[in-house]
Amino acid sequence: MLPVKQVSAFFAGLWLAALAAGNAAPVVDRIAVDGNVIVSNGQAAEIPSSAQKIVLYVRDSTEQAAGNFSRVRYRLQGVDGDWKQAEGGSATFTVCFYDQTGTRFGHKTFEVKGVSPVWDKKLVAPAFTTHREQVMVPENAERISFIISSAGSPSSVGVYAVKNITIIGPNGQPLFDGMSAMPFRQSGGVKKAEWIADGTHRSMAQILSQPDNSILAIIDDDNTGHAEWRLGGELPKVRPGEQLLVQWEETYETGPGELKPIEYDRLAPGHYVFSVQDVDVWGEAQGGIGVFEFSVSAPYWERPWFWVLCIGAVNVLVLLLWRYRIYLKARRLDSLNQERLRIAQDLHDDLGSYITHISLLSSYAETQPSTPESLSSLREISKVTRNLVAALSETVWMVNPKNDNLESLVGFLCRHIEQQCMIAKVRCRINALALTDYREVPSNLRHHIILAVKEALNNALKHSGTKELHARIAFENSVLHIVIGDQGKGFYVGDVKQGNGLTNMQRRMEVIGGKFSIESNEGKGTTVRFAVPIA
Repeated sequence: MLPVKQVSAFFAGLWLAALAAGNAAPVVDRIAVDGNVIVSNGQAAEIPSSAQKIVLYVRDSTEQAAGNFSRVRYRLQGVDGDWKQAEGGSATFTVCFYDQTGTRFGHKTFEVKGVSPVWDKKLVAPAFTTHREQVMVPENAERISFIISSAGSPSSVGVYAVKNITIIGPNGQPLFDGMSAMPFRQSGGVKKAEWIADGTHRSMAQILSQPDNSILAIIDDDNTGHAEWRLGGELPKVRPGEQLLVQWEETYETGPGELKPIEYDRLAPGHYVFSVQDVDVWGEAQGGIGVFEFSVSAPYWERPWFWVLCIGAVNVLVLLLWRYRIYLKARRLDSLNQERLRIAQDLHDDLGSYITHISLLSSYAETQPSTPESLSSLREISKVTRNLVAALSETVWMVNPKNDNLESLVGFLCRHIEQQCMIAKVRCRINALALTDYREVPSNLRHHIILAVKEALNNALKHSGTKELHARIAFENSVLHIVIGDQGKGFYVGDVKQGNGLTNMQRRMEVIGGKFSIESNEGKGTTVRFAVPIA
């Protein structure tokens, strides 16, 4: 039976001898990002910000021969608060039941992995924790045994130590003390059980002495084999159906005896330092520390050039908006100037001609005595004055923004058609369908529609010789339809000269995106149609 200190010193000496040639350290062999290897041979890496999983592959500091193990600890600065070890190594404590023929037919296994809550490689008393389990004795079971093993996983290495194994019966009395020569219940006197070292590498199963007790330990440094302690000899007897309390004290430090990939999920942008170091079978650091550095790039929206580009784009956008506002202002000003020019031309063409006519008639009346000719001139002055007032009223209506809607436009057209037919003493029928919604009509659009309708109306009253005129105004599918027809003498459209205003009506419709058509037959009258889209 070897003391704990001697065993610890023995294994520590082996590791020191292995590393005496130099302060060797593990290295990062390669790194994979989302399944793609992006760097090898320990070179630094630049990882994109979109990486979801980063895997580091570590190569041990020495070439591993059969029977040796590779175990490391690692830490990623800024992510891991302390050194960590890969998960995977484990050991087991198994309660076994046997029938009267000595055949094992039932068992219950309790696994340990990683590091126990308190770990001290000297295996002093505070390092042990008590483990208690209720176990039901199965039917036909007559004897009970225990197996302490490092075969929990194929590549497990480390230390598993157990002491003070006790079975408490249903009445609360101890039935068995596995670590001493205490008796157990059986007929024919008192006999002892014995612990047997077993496994593929049984020398790793050792009994360590302490002043107050002995420890069953497995010091597993072979990742290809295992060791175990098995209770043999005259096994303790049990009764089927009994509820037993099995308790033992244990401490452990286990890990995988092979290098495993070390994974990190999505990392924040920044510079990282990954450190890795060999550890011995007791979990103690050995040799030098290998360092691998890599960086996770920031997403483009966190980089300076992106913000410079954004600021530049904002400046360009502001400049473009400013230029566009200037363009709109200039366009509105140009539109206003065009409207003012149109009004001036209307005033000049309509009102100017009327005023000139009045002036000529007045001069003529002043030079003539009270004769029929002078009375005729005065009557003409009265007529021209009425026309002047009407033209002025129409011009004012055209430029008034309150009339920039479809309802006002239709009302004006109906009144104008009715007035002109009344002056010409022609019967008039107007069919204006009710409007179902409100639509804005800019003054420029109203101007071209009204002048086109006036041209068609004037042609009908002046040239057709009709006694009756009919008009239809409707707004359907966002299109204003205006139809003006007479029952006059008609004509052949192909023989019409350009001086009758047809070209003017066609041009005005083209300017506002409308359509113009005319139908006429000799002796059957003429029909003029306008179709103007109103947004």
